[in-house]
Amino acid sequence: MPDDPRADMRRPEAGESVLRHWLMRRVTCPNPFYLLSAACVIHATGVPLESYADALSPEALLAVIGGYAAILAAVACLIVRLWKVWDDARSIFMILLLLFLEMALCADSLVQDDPLRAARLLAVGFAAAVGVSEFLLHTLRLRLPALFRIPYYLQLALLFLYPFVLLPSLRAHDGAATTWGIFAFPFLVGLTGLSLWPAMRRGPDAVRDNGSPWVWGWYPWTLFVFLGFCLCLRSYTLCLSFDAATALGAAAAYRLESIFGAYFLAPVLFAAAVLLLEAGLQSSHRTVLRIALWLPVVVVALSFPGSGRNAADALFISRLLDTVGSPVWWSLMTACVFYGVAALRGAPGARRFTVYSIAALAVIDRESTVDWNTLTAVQPWPLFAAALLAGVAGFRSRRSGELCEALVFLAIGAVAFDSVASLPIPRELVVCHIVLISMLTVGVLLDDGTARMLRKLGVAALMVAAALTCLHSAAVSAAAWVTPVYVGGVTLVIACVVWLRPSGWLKAALCIQLVAVYAGLIVQGCQLLQRSVRGQGGPSFLMAVVLLHFGLLLSALKAGALQRFAQRLLGSDDERAAGES
Repeated sequence: MPDDPRADMRRPEAGESVLRHWLMRRVTCPNPFYLLSAACVIHATGVPLESYADALSPEALLAVIGGYAAILAAVACLIVRLWKVWDDARSIFMILLLLFLEMALCADSLVQDDPLRAARLLAVGFAAAVGVSEFLLHTLRLRLPALFRIPYYLQLALLFLYPFVLLPSLRAHDGAATTWGIFAFPFLVGLTGLSLWPAMRRGPDAVRDNGSPWVWGWYPWTLFVFLGFCLCLRSYTLCLSFDAATALGAAAAYRLESIFGAYFLAPVLFAAAVLLLEAGLQSSHRTVLRIALWLPVVVVALSFPGSGRNAADALFISRLLDTVGSPVWWSLMTACVFYGVAALRGAPGARRFTVYSIAALAVIDRESTVDWNTLTAVQPWPLFAAALLAGVAGFRSRRSGELCEALVFLAIGAVAFDSVASLPIPRELVVCHIVLISMLTVGVLLDDGTARMLRKLGVAALMVAAALTCLHSAAVSAAAWVTPVYVGGVTLVIACVVWLRPSGWLKAALCIQLVAVYAGLIVQGCQLLQRSVRGQGGPSFLMAVVLLHFGLLLSALKAGALQRFAQRLLGSDDERAAGES
């Protein structure tokens, strides 16, 4: 009996079902009530921004948050030991990290006014975070080796104790030193992230039989991803707590204005890219490698600080440019090093990322580039370096595409020199000629499909560029010898291409070029004759020459000479013969 067709209409497609299931498992929480409960606690305390009245002292706030974190940890142990609900326990782990962040914020208002009291609060908070973490690990019998445990506690210490690094400058009322200290925080976060590199290098063996059903990737890396997110939030709150009030005033601080910008996240994201690259190389997972290679591109795009969203931000960006330099320049330099190391380690595509990163330095100035409007004029030396790297890679791999990129970079770099601007030919035509000569050079050196296409396009485009250049020379009344010498050079280039890589199409193009040169010589000869004899018979003489050539052409047609020439021309087309075979 056939199936009910209405059942098929109700049944989702297999791919859609798998996709929906995959997305649901990864972007939704199967039990959101733990998160909602924690959100209510955070809202009730109002610690992060102190948007409510000071109903509780910092000690009371720490006790409330710490006590709630202990209750959540006990709940996690209960649901795992009794019911084996590991998914809900994983959600609780993430919530605990968010509560640790809130605990670290409790003492921000006391660091400058009462450092001893703040030290006691932060020490108790840090000890509570360590105690809750160890309680969960031992109670749930989770295995977390030292390669992971040491970086975890380093990051927790950074989360809680970093305000004491800022204390000397705060007590001295040195706003500049405080700002530099806040800016240094994400760099320390990046360094602690890089301390996970040995664990990443070991791969799944580092946490095999970890005591949970979570496989490599989900445990323990989910923990560190969310902890990194909390540390990025801590970087933002440091700007609000320790810089906004002094640099902007109370009104601006109340509007949550600060020096924080997306470029603050660059060290953290670069550390993540290093770890992802190592993970991709160890597992040979192409998707992970692609994410690792594209992440520095995102970092460079985020590293444009702009001219400043407020007074404090503008002042700090000015200090950056006057001292260390533009954040985008440093991000691009770091990306070049990252891609270079990735290329040496054999990451697919890293070599091309390296070339383009070096080439991008041609428009980034260390002392002035802060947005897209402050890109500098093209500098030749980064382009030459990119051309050298791409050229060496192209010769080694025998790929015409990389060679063509190298020659284009070389051409643009050559045009960037000031001496090119002094030529009587427009810069656009100079660039066009250099690029076309580069295309023909690649087409002659190699003989793959791309090279053959470059030969054809290069010869055709060079003929068009030559015609435009001749028209420009006539318009500016250039010297009489310039046009013949230039046209002769172009014809010689085309003839060399035909001689080195003969084909019927290129020979036909050479014939057209020779006919055009011959016609131009006749026209110039008639004009010279007319200026010499100062007569009125120049047009008639030119017509006589044209009719003479028509007569020769008709005779050649009668004799069959043109047909034989065309057959010889087409019969030597190597590409056509290869295609037919």
